[in-house]
Amino acid sequence: MKSFLKTETHSKLNLNRSSFLPQSLLFTGDSVTLRCEVDQSWDGLEFIWSKNSNTESAEAATKTIDSLKVSDGGEYRCRARRGEYYTHYSEPVTVTILYSKNTYSVLLLSLSQVNTPVMEKREEDHEHQTSVMQLH
Repeated sequence: MKSFLKTETHSKLNLNRSSFLPQSLLFTGDSVTLRCEVDQSWDGLEFIWSKNSNTESAEAATKTIDSLKVSDGGEYRCRARRGEYYTHYSEPVTVTILYSKNTYSVLLLSLSQVNTPVMEKREEDHEHQTSVMQLH
């Protein structure tokens, strides 16, 4: 019979980010899988995920986020639970989401007369928000 470790002593947990290398950039619309690994095999484990120190959910050892939004970015940790026994939280993995490379267009208008201002109009669609910038 295996004994489960209490919170004072714990089995080592590793949180890994798969689907992308650690130095890779994640963009809106991408997906990412976080994997919580325990260094020993335990039966009946439930995994608890937290984002930015807020408990999110109790799930399986992997957490997949599809169609990433900027708000999905943050510091993720996991811990394992069996009954009333918990492990400590893993070291954090930081997930940073950038706006998609294809979500903006730039229109430049340059008038040829001397002393005529150059205007730049930039429209950006970031999750259906539009902003316009004009320079005079």
